[in-house]
Amino acid sequence: MLIKYSNTWIIIENKINSMENGTQTRNYYKYIMKKNKETEKELTSSKINVIFIYLKPNYNKSEPSEENFIPLTYKQLFMQICKINEDEYKEKEIYKYKYLEELERMMKNYMKEEEFDLSNIAIKTYINYRKEIASIEEQYSKNNRILVQKIVTEIENLFYKDNGYEINKKNNDTLIQIGKTIWKNENKNGYFNGIHYEVNFIEKNNILGFDNVELSIALHIEENINDIELEKLHKKINIGKRPKDRLNAYDYEKDKIIEYTEKYNFTNEKFINKSIEKIINILENIDKEYCKKLDSVFGE
Repeated sequence: MLIKYSNTWIIIENKINSMENGTQTRNYYKYIMKKNKETEKELTSSKINVIFIYLKPNYNKSEPSEENFIPLTYKQLFMQICKINEDEYKEKEIYKYKYLEELERMMKNYMKEEEFDLSNIAIKTYINYRKEIASIEEQYSKNNRILVQKIVTEIENLFYKDNGYEINKKNNDTLIQIGKTIWKNENKNGYFNGIHYEVNFIEKNNILGFDNVELSIALHIEENINDIELEKLHKKINIGKRPKDRLNAYDYEKDKIIEYTEKYNFTNEKFINKSIEKIINILENIDKEYCKKLDSVFGE
């Protein structure tokens, strides 16, 4: 943002949910100073004061790469506005002060800091039973881990190594990749980057005791597959990728992506067993449908 007065320019780089991108502010500084020199030559009468502001919320810890940008948080800006008094405005501009006065009143109400309340029943309970709570959390974590491992074991039993499969497990085993090396799967930072099946518990590491746990099972085609191989896949077995899809394989014969995203129930033993059975059935059906086709393209 560029704000221009007769002899002052204010440049504001407003970082709400973003950080400094490389030498972004340094590039802005060079561009503005070049424009400044051109403008001063045109004016010939006065020098322009240029102020660079790097505006951001308190939680944004990034810093500008250009030292001429002044880091300023919204709170700091607001506190400076609060210091302005009525005497600093000429009589004919008093309406501007009235505007700031109203803004200050609104912002103070909005930014009012809440006080801690030790009498709060939830806080008191946590303080009094923190050891017991820590023990409960530890027991839950252990049993949740057992459940996740049970799912992993069932997947490993389905895709045992004697059949040429390899399995990658990431994010506490909540992201599982199953593939064959002949499908151009090479480990890159612990991830397959060829063709593979992928099981992904979407944004949820804790699943024990929850229903509506979203889980995605898909066939992925990633960066190790080149354009020639993509064309071969398409022509030979009607599988490929749509232009804007980075990962999911597309079945042109069925006219749909090869992905099954559903919600599973892990609230009791009965539902847990049914959910695991469903996960295995989907994986088994994907493998029956596409394994031999993929083998025929890449060779056994």
